[in-house]
Order: sequence, then structure tokens, then C-alpha cells
Amino acid sequence: MAFYKKFLELGCKFFHAVGTIALAGIVVAVSCGVFARKVVGSPLTWPEELCTLLFICLAFSGACVSTYRKKHIIVDFLCQKFPKTSMRLITILMNVLIIIFMCLVCVGSFFLLPQVHMVLTVVLDIPRSVFFFPLLLASLYIVLFYIYDTIMVLTGKSEAVQPEGEIHS
Repeated sequence: MAFYKKFLELGCKFFHAVGTIALAGIVVAVSCGVFARKVVGSPLTWPEELCTLLFICLAFSGACVSTYRKKHIIVDFLCQKFPKTSMRLITILMNVLIIIFMCLVCVGSFFLLPQVHMVLTVVLDIPRSVFFFPLLLASLYIVLFYIYDTIMVLTGKSEAVQPEGEIHS
């Protein structure tokens, strides 16, 4: 399990780096577009497509990092009223549902990639499958994370702990 945990940690660092690069790329592309339009007087055609791709990378990278850090949005005010054993069962049930859903997303995106690979973007002339690849990677990472988290809860090595910094009533 130590290798599995290290793999997830490295994955988090990878997605954090990808998100950082994507955000920086968005800032640069938008700045170039604004400069070209307002100063040069000739708008660029590529910033919109590039920003769309980078925003997709940023969103799914952020989802992976927040999943690893358990900083995703949760509503748990009712669950906090239950005893610890019930919280453990609810955590396991939620993890299993997330795994099922993300497996469906992963499989769906896997089958979608070849279908859109031959469709090219208008300006950048890159395959549309590049836009769906971050979804495949992120859903796979999230599945692996929740499998690990479920094992930790089942073995008692991790409690059904809520994310840090949450306000509980």
C-alpha cells in the first residue's frame, strides 16, 4: 500500500504542475490576444481554442488535486449526526458510488477518444481527442484514489474523516 500511496501522491504533484502550467498558459494566451487586438489592431485567432484546451486541463487537474487533498465540496451536516459506524458505512457507500460513476466516465471517454480523433480544431489544427484526454486521465486517477481511500476505511487505517477546515454544525 505504501507504493500505491506514493503513486497517488506523485499523481497529485503531476496534476498540480499541469494545472499551474495550464493557468499560466491561459494568462499568456489571453494577454497575447488582448495585446494583438487592442495595441496591434489585428485580433489573433488561436487564443480562444488554446484557452479552451488549457481550461479543460486546469479544471480536471484541479479536480484531481482537490480529490487527493480531500478539499472537494461536501454537504455533511446530516451525516455528522450519525454514530461513527454509520459514518464509516456512509463513507464506504459514497466511495463505491464515486468509483462506479468515475468508471463510467473513464470508459465513456475511452470510447469517445477514437471517435473524435480525426476531427481537427479549426485554428490550431489539433485532434479534438486532445480535449477529451484530460477527462480520461482525471477519471482514472480519481477511481484509483477512491479505491485506495475505501481500502483504508475498510481496514480501519483511516476513519471516515471529513476534509480539514470544514465548518460542521
